[in-house]
Amino acid sequence: MEGKLPSIFQKSKLWAESYIFGVFSDICHQEPLLICFIMAKPKDRINIVYSTNPNFSYQTEPDEEPETLPPAQQQLKIMLDKKARAGKQVTLIAGFIGKSEDLETLAKTLKNLCGSGGSAKDNEILVQGDHREKIITYLTSKSYKAKKIGG
Repeated sequence: MEGKLPSIFQKSKLWAESYIFGVFSDICHQEPLLICFIMAKPKDRINIVYSTNPNFSYQTEPDEEPETLPPAQQQLKIMLDKKARAGKQVTLIAGFIGKSEDLETLAKTLKNLCGSGGSAKDNEILVQGDHREKIITYLTSKSYKAKKIGG
């Protein structure tokens, strides 16, 4: 039984992505049983978990990033955030529209300006500490539309 899969799985090219197999012995009959555990489907697949059709191709969501808007068209919101950070303050820059490379470049520039760490993901930049005034001054000098939100 080891190494041999049922014919339904031999036809599929992607069986290893979606299933984990285990071979166990039945206590009463001492015959090997093939157990199949279904794993979570990859996030980019739409509506179908598994197909037995060997010619089937999965539909995937497009991974297109929007083009980066010029600085004058960016509507950035700068706010102080303390949620789920053990009381530590983080300056959050939200509203960036563009490619992740451009977001990373802007984040690196802002982190160097403030002399602190941080991260950039999901079209948001996090800079450790309260640097709202310094960031707003820098962004407005680079012709970004930056607005302070909250306190």
